[in-house]
Amino acid sequence: MKDNETEFELSQEDFDFLRGHVTKLTGIQLPDHKKALMYTRLARRLRALDLPSFKEYRALIDQQLRVGNNEELLNIVNAMTTNVTAFFREAHHFDELTKALPALLEKFGRVRIWSSASSTGEEPWSIAMTVAEFKKNNPHADIKIVASDIDTQAVEKCKKGEYEMSEEDFKKIPLLKTYMEEYEQPEPSISVRSGFKKAYRIKQELKRSVDFKNINLLHAPFPLPYDRLHVIFCRNVIIYFGKDTKTALFKQFAELMEPEGLMMIGHSESLMGINGDFELLGKTLYKRKS
Repeated sequence: MKDNETEFELSQEDFDFLRGHVTKLTGIQLPDHKKALMYTRLARRLRALDLPSFKEYRALIDQQLRVGNNEELLNIVNAMTTNVTAFFREAHHFDELTKALPALLEKFGRVRIWSSASSTGEEPWSIAMTVAEFKKNNPHADIKIVASDIDTQAVEKCKKGEYEMSEEDFKKIPLLKTYMEEYEQPEPSISVRSGFKKAYRIKQELKRSVDFKNINLLHAPFPLPYDRLHVIFCRNVIIYFGKDTKTALFKQFAELMEPEGLMMIGHSESLMGINGDFELLGKTLYKRKS
């Protein structure tokens, strides 16, 4: 693609080369209609590297790979990974988690939860808030949370737990103010300077409840701190995967999960024809069969 409005030429050969590496690393499928998206996401990398074309970008990647350096491929993954999320997105999952915790604790004595594609952290912090509320009446409950993402930059943002919030956000989800505190940014954004939003961060006591990892869901066995899991959130991820990748992933999930454990997937996803180890309980909610 090259016209008067584009800065660099992205040939079909360039696109095939780059999307091949993205699929190999992440399992994400990039059909031809995603070419414009790739251009938008990666043109900034060419500017940052002061490269004149995607052809030169490919040459740089080839050169790095010949010496065992995949740094630029990781930059591509970070750029192409879609990080669209929100606090308590698909809120029924958190209600179901609260309902399920007593039975899981009674049966197993502990609960281990994995947010497997945590993006910029809103999902695992929503899980942590849900667990913290549960523990107000069950202070000795043994519940631990691990959160991961393939995007290294997203994981770093998760760990920081810093977000810009508006009053409307707190009106929609009042619980956020219980577990977040306002702070002063060293370099306030335009939204904060204009007063439209304020800078908030997760309170330290909640931060201690989540362990963050950089994990590629294509590379099993996963470096998790627990050998068995009771709840897995894998939401709005497999929509980008081919059937073989989905099947292999949920086979791994099934092997990690205790019977009766819960699996949460995204609102536009389904396990139909993918894996027989999970039983549909309700909207995007599955149970690991006994």
